[in-house]
Amino acid sequence: MLGRAAAWCEQEDQEPVVTGAPQAGLCLSGGGLAAACAAIGALRALRGSSLDLLSTVAGSAWASAAYVFGAASDVHLLGPSSSPSLLTLEELDALPPPLLQRATCQLPCPNARTLEELRRWLASCWLEPFALNGKRLAGSAQEQRRILQEYPELEEEEFLLQRADRPTWLVGGSLVAGKEQLPFQISASTVAGPPDFRTLEPIGLQPIVSPFFQDKEGALYSFGSIDTFAFGSPSEEPAKRPFTLADILTLSGLSRAGGTLGRQVAWPLQASSVEARFADGGCTDNSGLMALLQRGVRHIVWFDFSFESLDGAATAAQSSLKDIMEKFGCAQPGSRASAKQSQVFRETELSAVLQQLTVRRDAGEPGVVRRRLRLLPNEKWQIRGGQTVELVLIHLESGNSDFLSRLPQETRDELLKGQSGSFPNFPFLRPSAAAGASPCFTQRQANLLAAFAEYAVRCAGPLINSLIPASVRFEDVSKRRSQRSLIDTKSVLGTDFHRV
Repeated sequence: MLGRAAAWCEQEDQEPVVTGAPQAGLCLSGGGLAAACAAIGALRALRGSSLDLLSTVAGSAWASAAYVFGAASDVHLLGPSSSPSLLTLEELDALPPPLLQRATCQLPCPNARTLEELRRWLASCWLEPFALNGKRLAGSAQEQRRILQEYPELEEEEFLLQRADRPTWLVGGSLVAGKEQLPFQISASTVAGPPDFRTLEPIGLQPIVSPFFQDKEGALYSFGSIDTFAFGSPSEEPAKRPFTLADILTLSGLSRAGGTLGRQVAWPLQASSVEARFADGGCTDNSGLMALLQRGVRHIVWFDFSFESLDGAATAAQSSLKDIMEKFGCAQPGSRASAKQSQVFRETELSAVLQQLTVRRDAGEPGVVRRRLRLLPNEKWQIRGGQTVELVLIHLESGNSDFLSRLPQETRDELLKGQSGSFPNFPFLRPSAAAGASPCFTQRQANLLAAFAEYAVRCAGPLINSLIPASVRFEDVSKRRSQRSLIDTKSVLGTDFHRV
């Protein structure tokens, strides 16, 4: 439930200053295994970038966990830069890099499909190959020292720290009670929802699990934050069972992972008379964008891969891009219950965005748009509004003939087979499963999908260069469209990039 208009909302003609806010962020949308493969390609293209925040949901969280916490180099995890002209079927059938392999592994499929089995499945797929499971979390070595000073009984326990050379990792989650939905984010350091300014103290509210509360009318609230290592403990001290990376990946991807295994799995929570449950992060925002806006990020790369197409239209009435449209207040019938509460940009701005995407699609180019947008206040997410946001939107669309034309003839022929070929409905591929095994992609599917996403982000390089201050400068691929090989194979270590 939302109360009266929040007193903290800024007037639209003001430009509030957010002190200490991160300058640049990347959000990767959810979408199960397909989104995971696409996220790996996007991270490969952005190798070495100076982004402050990385906001993820469900599948993109699965794919980025080892990137953020793993000890291996990004070249080892993500693989070398790809070149469309070299992607023969034999090359696509080669073993993917370690992180991308996780989308191709067939694991025994749980029978009962309980929450614990779902957690074990995600851990065995995305974490255990990188020795990242079962440890308490901390955002840095300094934070770990602070925790151990406060709780010396944890001295013998292993901690998993986020790498200092990676952007701060955020994972979207949702808390649901009846028709109420409250978004929140998890990092290696804290679990926190939107900071609630409607009341200063949670007086008269029923605690659910810190930092979440509910009032007598059923409205959900968030106050402050709690250390991630203590999340789930009623006393805000270390939980007996650590809240681990596996819990984070499970919580954010409940719908996608549960659906992958054939059943929606619930994560119930009960405290006194309050009944609530965690839900998929995509229930409140599948884009990852809102978490960045909430934190005052002014320069954002928004990577959208959500199984949604332009459908040949450039109008809000006809487009099916729900994840994009709801940010402009244009929720369609059948949209998520939270869609109408997710507006952060003026509705009048949407037509220009859709038109630019359509022009790019019709030209056979990746869907890339740069816009300078005024932020509207949003009470549900506690976004004040009034700021100007510089945004590069990258939308993966099936009409990217520029990428397809660069592929070897045999790969193009395989794509033209449609449903009878190796890539049905590309790029909106669906994983398949053998009897008794969890669904997965073939190696050629995962390799091509990651390369497709990587190409789209590389084509957005000039716009990203102009967007992010003091960031990596991308090689302008648009200047080399006549060359047979888009990316020189000598750049496998990321030498296409240089800092300014």
